Amino acid sequence: MFSRKATGYRKIVIHCGLHKTGSSYLQQLFLANRNELKRKSVYYPEFRNPDAAAMHKGNHSIVAVSYDKNRSAEENLSSFFDLNSDCDTLLISGEEFSRVNDVSGFLSGLKQFAPDADIRLVFYLRRYDHMIESVYSETVKYSLTGDISRAEYQLDYGAILAPFIDAVGLKQITVRPYNRALWYDEDLATDFFASSGLHGVRKTLRLIPRTNEALSRQETFMLSLIRTTRAKQLMTALLARTPLSSYESPGRYFRSASDRRRFNAAFAGSGQKLADKCGLGDIGLFLDLWNFDDDPTWAPFDPDWLAIAGHLTKLGEELADALSK
Repeated sequence: MFSRKATGYRKIVIHCGLHKTGSSYLQQLFLANRNELKRKSVYYPEFRNPDAAAMHKGNHSIVAVSYDKNRSAEENLSSFFDLNSDCDTLLISGEEFSRVNDVSGFLSGLKQFAPDADIRLVFYLRRYDHMIESVYSETVKYSLTGDISRAEYQLDYGAILAPFIDAVGLKQITVRPYNRALWYDEDLATDFFASSGLHGVRKTLRLIPRTNEALSRQETFMLSLIRTTRAKQLMTALLARTPLSSYESPGRYFRSASDRRRFNAAFAGSGQKLADKCGLGDIGLFLDLWNFDDDPTWAPFDPDWLAIAGHLTKLGEELADALSK
């Protein structure tokens, strides 16, 4: 059973990502500052299960991944969290809410849970070439084998937002760019709270280091050669301890500026349709699509096979050690 206060939240903010838009940083910032957020009357729930808390590190995506449309929204949420608090605002954050099963049912369920609450859905969008490069660098850690052409993500952002717009209209949806130049005070957390209607919250929060930083091209390429999930996990841990330098190939992105320009152009049309619908202005300016001064040292990627071979040898030793236990 929920207390009267738990079902009486005045505001519910669901941070829906998208993926690779600083979500991990925000989630760990919220988690590290739970007590301070409470003092600001913002409740960021922690997992009931300590093992789940350690695994997910403030990311609530598992609620969306395991969402059961045959159960109420409050039952789905409360199976992971204690929702009782004395706060006015309930804050939930997880990239997988951007593709939660049964969007309409989920949102109507939230309204039943807290009928007087202003429900706010916050989405951050990232320029297309940066998104796919970041998705590639991330997925090679777990599953993907091969070059960047194999990386996949839904880059028609309008298709992602469509079921949310259909369910609640535009008034309850906030769309922001993953573009520092357009953030409040050029700070992601400040931008998030201001865009969520939680002005002034950021000022008293304790700073935390950046999290989940992108790998270098050398590291990403090496992981792309490894096939099994376990070996990828071990190599990712090895790279955290002993990074693979990129001094001989210092560029940031795999694709050239001209290739990335063509890539962005392929999605700019659908992006502009969403921008027109949501009142975002020019999608090129909103996402900074046409600025290619973002990789000044770029050169075609040239693997450092000697360094890679050294790391692969260490990986073989770690795999042998793991199998012997």
